[in-house]
Amino acid sequence: MVLVLIPLAGTSLTQLYLYLFSRGLGWVNLSWRDRGVPVALSIAFWEWLTCVLLVVYLMLLFRLICRIKYKISAM
Repeated sequence: MVLVLIPLAGTSLTQLYLYLFSRGLGWVNLSWRDRGVPVALSIAFWEWLTCVLLVVYLMLLFRLICRIKYKISAM
């Protein structure tokens, strides 16, 4: 579950960095590529990373639940 929080913190920190230190960019919108903002500083990168980690987390949770259910039924 903690892995899913990492991209959320990354999104907040990168947007705060852009807002405070990259004068003239403000909040990065869809034209971030035109302004030379690296991919790791875009919200889209962190959104996709969050989605991937959430899917992995849910798959692991499902596998764990199935394993526990199988052990209980085998008793």
